[in-house]
Amino acid sequence: MPQSKKEEKMIMKVRSLCSLITSLAILGAGSCFLAGVAKAETKTAESGNVRAEVSFQPNPIKGRCAQNPQLRLFRSDQIVLNQNIPTEEIFYCWLKDLQVRDLDKDNEPEIILDIYSGGPHCCTSFMIYRYDVKTKEYTAITHPWFHNFGPKIDDKIQDIDKDGNVEFVNYDSRFAYKFSPFSYSRFPLQIWQYHQGKMIDVTRRYPQQVKNHAYQLWQEYITIKNQFEGDATSAEKAILAAYLADKFLLGEGEDGWMRVQETYKESDRTQFFTELRNFLGETGYIRYQQTNIGRSLLLQEQGVLANGDSVLSSDNSLYDQYTFQGSAGQTVTITVESAEFDTYVAIITPDEKLLAENDDINQSNKNSGLTATLPRNGTYRVIVNGYDNNSRGRYAVSVSTPTQQTVTGQSPSPNQQTATRTIQPVIQTFSSVKSLGMAQFLRGTTELKSAQETLQKAARGEYDTITNGQKTDFIEDILEDIPEIRPVDCKSFGFSCE
Repeated sequence: MPQSKKEEKMIMKVRSLCSLITSLAILGAGSCFLAGVAKAETKTAESGNVRAEVSFQPNPIKGRCAQNPQLRLFRSDQIVLNQNIPTEEIFYCWLKDLQVRDLDKDNEPEIILDIYSGGPHCCTSFMIYRYDVKTKEYTAITHPWFHNFGPKIDDKIQDIDKDGNVEFVNYDSRFAYKFSPFSYSRFPLQIWQYHQGKMIDVTRRYPQQVKNHAYQLWQEYITIKNQFEGDATSAEKAILAAYLADKFLLGEGEDGWMRVQETYKESDRTQFFTELRNFLGETGYIRYQQTNIGRSLLLQEQGVLANGDSVLSSDNSLYDQYTFQGSAGQTVTITVESAEFDTYVAIITPDEKLLAENDDINQSNKNSGLTATLPRNGTYRVIVNGYDNNSRGRYAVSVSTPTQQTVTGQSPSPNQQTATRTIQPVIQTFSSVKSLGMAQFLRGTTELKSAQETLQKAARGEYDTITNGQKTDFIEDILEDIPEIRPVDCKSFGFSCE
């Protein structure tokens, strides 16, 4: 149909507008409409002489991510940083919150951006900017949080011990989907601190918080088990996995294993226990020093490798040293753990000789650990060091020894060795499990032994132990410590409890 010049002009104009709109990525599906350019928005936060501004352009399509986010940082009203936020690197969708606050009590406020990625079951990240007084520049780290908890940074921050150092409270996302669909997944507690450009996992420093969380998980497990009576296997496994991780954080891994093994009776229990044990090892919950039952601490300290510490002449690396009193024949296990640097540990004898050293526990664990038998009585030195001269940061060091070890400079008798290896696990087992016919205990992380076999050997008089300097029958020791054992249980193991 013939068109007037006015109609032709309008068609050309519409086509031109459509081309422009398409280039702005606001072309509606199958139609063309002209949308007004959204006005840029700015969020601001400040503390003292430090101010942060984040500007962005809201997406004209509802629910889509904001566009062109930009960060500007000011000190005493002078701009010191002006840059685009790397949206692809941190999966930026929109800014949830912005704060300027001192996170590590160094009198220099950090800038915290709480960024939401979008997507189901997901995710926020903190970008934390720190000012270097020497270089007069800001540097940033990114720390992901699994859950989208609350609209504010304060929803994740607590000062648990009221010391001015704030803690970030969240959960371990590695447990998502591992033993169940997401809706059933449960997660161990995680607590972090920020220190001079690093995020440090400090969960083990807050046992009461972990204990409360483990209790909540166990109560949830009991509720589900009673409510569904075996029809919620995935949910049960997810809760038990998170619960057991909490128990290892508390140093109560053996007790946790006993509970889990006694409680979970489904047909896949062997496979589940194997997968769970491997997973807790891979994720660091089963730690090196926790593979031994019944240990006492000779030394437990937390420190920081920092400028001003002693320096090894061999490679100019920093080191700290600690001392403990040891006895000839005593076996000690030493561990050094850090989330900030690759650790190294050595032990020096009273006559200044290197007894043992270690860099990495294994290929996947950069913490250090060693076990050594002490050659003589005296004061031993533990050297805490890093892999190279760039190693800096916080660490934890511990020295432990078996609680029932005989330290005389001579080897104990075979019966004493057997008794000291078996009595504590048996007592722990029967204190937690009153149904003796199903009781088992975990020795180390690899060897599962029958408590029934142990008690049967004890009943035949094969084991002796030393209690308060007097030789007593092994089984009497057990019965005295575990009043829950009923006569019928004793008879089922081939001996009398009378």
